[in-house]
Amino acid sequence: MFMRRKFLRAQNVKRITHLSGGLLLVILGMNLAKWLYLRRNFRTQDDIWVSKQTLFSYPRISDSIRIACSQFRLPLWGEVFQSYRKSFPRKHPDCSEFRSWISILGDKVVILNSVGDQVTCNFSEILRMEEGYYIMLPVVMSNSSYSLRFTDVLQVKCRNSSSQKEWAEVIYAARKNPAIVTTSTNRTPDFTETLRQEHKLPPKVELNVLVWMFDGISSSFFLRNVPKAASYLTNSTDGVLFRNFNTVGRNSLPNMIPFWTEHSCAIARLTHPFVDTGMNHAEWLEPTKAKTLHVDDLPPLLISDYLRSGYVTAFYEDFQVIDAYDSIFNDPGKYWMIRNFRKPPAHYYSRPFMCNRFKLFKKPSPKCIGNLRSSTHAQNLAQSWWKQHEQENKFFFFNQMTYTHGSLTELNMIDTELEGFFESWMNSDQVRNNTIVIIMSDHGNHVLRNETVLEGMLDQRLPWVFMLVPPWFDSKFPEQMKALRSNAHDRLVTLYDVHATLKHALKGIDETYIRRWPGYSLFTTVPMNRTCRTAGIPANYCGCLREIDKGVPFDTIRNVTEQSIRQLNEHVLTKFMKAEKKKATTTANPISFPCTNWTLHAIQHYKVVKTQGSENTTGTDDIAFYLISFLANPDNVGFKVIIENDVTNSLLRLVVDSIQMTKNEGLGYCIRGKHPTLAKYCCCRQ
Repeated sequence: MFMRRKFLRAQNVKRITHLSGGLLLVILGMNLAKWLYLRRNFRTQDDIWVSKQTLFSYPRISDSIRIACSQFRLPLWGEVFQSYRKSFPRKHPDCSEFRSWISILGDKVVILNSVGDQVTCNFSEILRMEEGYYIMLPVVMSNSSYSLRFTDVLQVKCRNSSSQKEWAEVIYAARKNPAIVTTSTNRTPDFTETLRQEHKLPPKVELNVLVWMFDGISSSFFLRNVPKAASYLTNSTDGVLFRNFNTVGRNSLPNMIPFWTEHSCAIARLTHPFVDTGMNHAEWLEPTKAKTLHVDDLPPLLISDYLRSGYVTAFYEDFQVIDAYDSIFNDPGKYWMIRNFRKPPAHYYSRPFMCNRFKLFKKPSPKCIGNLRSSTHAQNLAQSWWKQHEQENKFFFFNQMTYTHGSLTELNMIDTELEGFFESWMNSDQVRNNTIVIIMSDHGNHVLRNETVLEGMLDQRLPWVFMLVPPWFDSKFPEQMKALRSNAHDRLVTLYDVHATLKHALKGIDETYIRRWPGYSLFTTVPMNRTCRTAGIPANYCGCLREIDKGVPFDTIRNVTEQSIRQLNEHVLTKFMKAEKKKATTTANPISFPCTNWTLHAIQHYKVVKTQGSENTTGTDDIAFYLISFLANPDNVGFKVIIENDVTNSLLRLVVDSIQMTKNEGLGYCIRGKHPTLAKYCCCRQ
């Protein structure tokens, strides 16, 4: 009996084990089927997020129906960005490993005693003649020190005759050019004593301007990466954060041209929302002309206006490379690329230093300049120049690309440092009492995979812009400050407006500012009924969207997708043939087009959105945007595109800049060498 019970118990255990195993297999099978379904229909995690996302899930920055264009208040750590959260905190590379042999004291370079008494250095100042052309001035040998006489950039090569060790560096010294003092007739008034006298200020106020820019970061990006610095600005200063700020283009160039010139970088075309509005389309920036232009050929820059008014000026960019991404003016979009300045745009200009340091070290550590962090180097120079010219009016522009260009997390490396810099210097009496400070970006991040995800696309259109004005503005300019805070709270604002604001500041804030479309001075009230069209924002970059997925037949979506594929094929063919004809030395041999045409395989998912307000030339709100993911033959390649549809004018346009592809590595190998920008859209016939 006992043995029989034991046998039955064993049988039951075996039966339960089989059932459990079978149940486990069923669960695994169901998950596998779900994964295969998602894989077949969406292919990437981004696509899964897109299929879930809806505009209705995001609250708007303003709920007031009187605000015609209000962007979305995005979650700081939305699902799209969760994967980056594990990257925090980021540790900065150790720059102290690079031991310096010299010390820089203003315009004097001193050889350190700690490197030995057998050290001799060759000093050669670097003179910039024009873009890409530099002259090394005669070498001066010394075993003690050297004082800069002609330029701010110096190449130093040292040798210890005892140890036979060698050391080299290119340095950027804070040299005070005596010519600046004689040409700068204006003097920045000291308001410290006046502030004590109940704000009885002089009638004409001449202000300094300090613009500190981080390339390619959104407002959410800034808050995620530098929470300490952002918290200090928003909670411990009386500055204003522009909550409804909208980018006007994808790359740096179409955004910074409005900032510097108040002109548009847009190319006039029938589908462009600026047509018939009287806007200057800047024909000097057409694709066929742009690559032969220097920045000097553009309309006068804002910094030139300040320079002519006697201000000491600085133009600093921190990218230590010599390629297409080394400047905001050399940003290689599909349509635009401008050469840099023929002549230096400012008294202090960093490009000679950055280019020559790159030449010396070939591939310098991007986040270190000598034994300093790249961020620290920029901050030290700003403070040194500011102190040297404390009696002159100043316009300083600093652009930090090192920590933000192509990364969503590296800015976090300098969070604590930025907080200290903002607190100890930018918000000090030395700066704040007589300076307009703008901490800003030009656009959100666009080079990573987030742009075709709805949340990422909206995030890209909302850059970080924060402004500090002197504390006595409230008592001297109460109406202007009321307008500034109102504009920052919920009005649609762009870089056209920042340009107009700084022009207004140069003329005098208490003076009447005559605006030029489309910019408003932010010291005047921006209308609540302002839309993307009236603000100068191309419709495909407008962040004030509303979703209209319902009621759009799938046949329409298929037709739109097929038309966009035809446009892509025509785009590649036209660009290729045009480039080849220019290169051809003879017309005897016909030009062979090596790419095959794409054809639609399957539509994965789509969204249809419109901008708020009347956003086209007819004023009937009939421009829609299709966000479509599809698979195309050959090779079943995944595409994500944005398509602009102007129903009234029967115009459909593929936004080429928006195209993202999966599984396209190597497909365009046959033209990659000669046509790198087209290669990613090409599938070679062989």
